[in-house]
Amino acid sequence: MTAKSSKEQNSNATSSAAPHSDSKAWLTDLALFGVVIVWGSTFLIIKSALPQTSPLFFLAMRFTCATAALTLAVLLRHELGDFVRGELWWGGLIGVALWLGFVLQTIGMDYTTASSAGFISSMTLVLVPLFSFFILHYRPTITAIIGIIVAIVGLFLLTVKGDFTVSGGDWLELGGTVPFALQIVLTSRFGKSFNPMRLALAEISVCALLSLVA
Repeated sequence: MTAKSSKEQNSNATSSAAPHSDSKAWLTDLALFGVVIVWGSTFLIIKSALPQTSPLFFLAMRFTCATAALTLAVLLRHELGDFVRGELWWGGLIGVALWLGFVLQTIGMDYTTASSAGFISSMTLVLVPLFSFFILHYRPTITAIIGIIVAIVGLFLLTVKGDFTVSGGDWLELGGTVPFALQIVLTSRFGKSFNPMRLALAEISVCALLSLVA
């Protein structure tokens, strides 16, 4: 085979793989956009539901239903009996972080507005690059650093009142961003090492159990 023909084959392989890669990236972005829509709408739903029930009971019902649905999904994929120790251990640990975040966020919504809760909870994204640097050793980009600064300024303008005070609910929401950021970073670290469905099932099951006990 000549060098020219080899080069042409490599070029053809690259060009044929490019559309597949672009399609996968597009679907990933679309999935994340769907997550944002669902995530944002939950603040209005939770704020409307809290006057009818307590935050911990609401979380218990929420995560119990989620555990049942996810268990059914794993059963349909015939993957329920293939759990390994790492999935249970790390899924459980991620679940504890997720549960703590939701407890602080949900209780905080009793004392602040849905819009403030949504914006402050989004400050999780400020902490993710920092946690990623220390845990995953990912160096934040200049764009990420600029985004962090802008987000902090926005958080200040939204939450600080005229007398430079912050409500108790806002502090709870802010506290919830720490375990949420940890949950995202740990999921990024171990989601690639284990079966994502079983890892998520262990995570959500721990959230349900802790909520029921609490």
